[in-house]
Amino acid sequence: MSKRIASLLITVIMLLGMMTVFASAADASIKLKNWNRNDVFNFEYTGANEGSWVGIYLASETPSDGTPAIMWKSVDAGSGEAMIANGAINGNQDGKGGAKYSDAYTNLLPGDYKICLFKDGGYEVIASEKFTVKQYDVKKDGKSTYLSDLQWVSFVNYRNTSDDLKSDSNPDGLTLEAMGGNRPFLDAQNGAFDPTANGYTYYPSDTALVSTINVGGLYYEKGISIAIRKITDVDEMKEFKGNKEKYAEIVYDISNLDVNNFSCVFGKNYLGQKGNNIGGCEILADDKVIYTSPAEQMEKKDAVEVKCEIPAGTKQLTLRAYSTSQTHADGGVAFADAKLYKTGSASTSDMGIAVSAIALVVAASAAAVALSKKH
Repeated sequence: MSKRIASLLITVIMLLGMMTVFASAADASIKLKNWNRNDVFNFEYTGANEGSWVGIYLASETPSDGTPAIMWKSVDAGSGEAMIANGAINGNQDGKGGAKYSDAYTNLLPGDYKICLFKDGGYEVIASEKFTVKQYDVKKDGKSTYLSDLQWVSFVNYRNTSDDLKSDSNPDGLTLEAMGGNRPFLDAQNGAFDPTANGYTYYPSDTALVSTINVGGLYYEKGISIAIRKITDVDEMKEFKGNKEKYAEIVYDISNLDVNNFSCVFGKNYLGQKGNNIGGCEILADDKVIYTSPAEQMEKKDAVEVKCEIPAGTKQLTLRAYSTSQTHADGGVAFADAKLYKTGSASTSDMGIAVSAIALVVAASAAAVALSKKH
């Protein structure tokens, strides 16, 4: 074989190799799939190689050995679908991944991010997709009355109750500020994912940095966050589903409101929330229970949608959360998007006015017809 032919063959082989590499890079893709929460990310990908992996970064970050992904997971070669989440939610990511804040419940803060597919065990990105976490996934609707905008009547929360507040009858009591994290938080929650605090933190007051209400991986503009009371005396506990349980509650006066329905999304609101169960919740109209969360709800879900009718004449509405098996565990819960509103047909008086108006129109029409016949 002449040197010329050998050189030509080598050139062809090199070109074919380059074409394969380029084709592989061109075919590589990654896309979020059915993404509806900010702590669990389902995705589909193509063009992965042996050793390829997927990582989530801030959009402004350049992946490198000194800039680890917020969460990551290795993937099989070729094409496929997978899920990436923090270890607090998905154990050890099926043994294939991890997270920058491995001990924390990582719920991405509002901002711009990207999910990247890497060529191999290094940091060469062969496909990526940008996405944005909104400040609020669920905004207030502008029509309903939100409980967090009303003045509460009383509360039972973690280490304190409203009876511990300073008042004329309790001059040595505490101020809300002095209670710190031992009282309800409105439109915010005491504790959340915070990368500046190594992944998680508690907040001492609502004048400090606080997190938007978060339930089930979504951010809510409105809501109420409370924590199960640290009760040691069983006699102070409440009956819930046949057992005496620790609880927390907040009570509102709704006697002057023209409403007949309540709704919210109830769930755990703190780091690693899937790892710690709570018993569930009840909604009470005065002293009557009008809603109880489904059996074993919190063992299988970290959020549940609550909807119930409010009986006519209700004066006070109570939102109450319970522990499970009297364990406090992580007792932080939230009633996200907690609101009151009115539904139903027009009132009887309105219907009477409408019927009278129709009768007048019919009478007027009949009179007009009779008059036209005379002429």
